[in-house]
Amino acid sequence: MSGGAGYVLSRDALDKLVNTGLPAHAPCSKRGKGNEDLQMGKCLESIGVRPMDSRDLYSRERFIPLALTNQFSVDFKKHPWEPTTSYYKSKKGFDCCSDFAITFHGIDPQSMYLLDAFVYHIRPYGIDYKHDPSSDSYEQ
Repeated sequence: MSGGAGYVLSRDALDKLVNTGLPAHAPCSKRGKGNEDLQMGKCLESIGVRPMDSRDLYSRERFIPLALTNQFSVDFKKHPWEPTTSYYKSKKGFDCCSDFAITFHGIDPQSMYLLDAFVYHIRPYGIDYKHDPSSDSYEQ
């Protein structure tokens, strides 16, 4: 569970968490010490909810556990915990992230605007897009 990058629960897992894990005197009702993502993982495990592999078919992460600047770095000195606590070995560089990434850890609002600009608004000359974003209508 990577709380910084977020997590997704199925309806069944959420139902089990709310109705089995969190009521008074239930396995997850006591506040534990430590990071919320680790506590969430322990709670879910205690009520029988198992994590799944969310990587894509090339074993690239969809939930990116580090800030993007660190994903493109091979220097673990900034995050010495990462190579020892990740279930799967993290990939770095351009092979770090799925083409269908869901969320990134450590994205501040200014960086989010920048990513939005690069992904949805800036169109490099010569690249043919199958979908024309200008045809999207956000008005109801």
